Amino acid sequence: MKRYLIFFVTYFCLAFMQEAVAQRDDKSSAILGMTGGMGITRLQYNSYDKSLYHFKQTASSYFGVSLEFPVPKTENRGTFYNELAFFRFKSSASLHTADSVNGNPENSYYDINLEFEPNIISLAHMFRYSFTPGNFRYFVSAGIYNNFVISAVNRKTTVHTLNGVAGEPYHEDAVTDFAVHGLMITAGTGFIYKNIGLELRFDPGRNFTKLYDCSVYSMTFSALLHVRFNP
Repeated sequence: MKRYLIFFVTYFCLAFMQEAVAQRDDKSSAILGMTGGMGITRLQYNSYDKSLYHFKQTASSYFGVSLEFPVPKTENRGTFYNELAFFRFKSSASLHTADSVNGNPENSYYDINLEFEPNIISLAHMFRYSFTPGNFRYFVSAGIYNNFVISAVNRKTTVHTLNGVAGEPYHEDAVTDFAVHGLMITAGTGFIYKNIGLELRFDPGRNFTKLYDCSVYSMTFSALLHVRFNP
């Protein structure tokens, strides 16, 4: 509980600090908005840079609120963009491997199924720069984010068949030594027309495990719709 409290306090402290800076110039004002969209996500599960499981591409969903602060010294082309959003996806993988140690290899094997479905609160801080002035603005953005997993299906099920006889399913964590939160970079590009915008964003994915010899991350390409209430 303390971890989540620190998370929200940090977010609002940064927001108020940026608003205080913006209020030094009468031409600057905070822009409140909402964002939402869909993406394509693929979970990568590697050990010593070798892939252990093959996950298919899956759809992801993303929606939240935003707070944007124009930078007067850039003629309001540059903005500090903050986003608090909910992100989720569902991944699964299966592996069939022979048991070459016990019994007859033709009838002795392991069936392994992985399920990973996290529900994530994401906090992003980005800098946007618009190349075109006026109502139509084409922009690029880059920054950092911190993901907090608030709940997750994290299950690995193994069934050992020995000499043609299936054993009882064995359950354990799909992602061992699970990391609840982690920092990563993100980048995007898009356009805004008056109070409506569209952005294509790339997220290389942060590591979901704290193991030094293993990496589990979800690379995502998203298409996001932005609505600004006071452009």
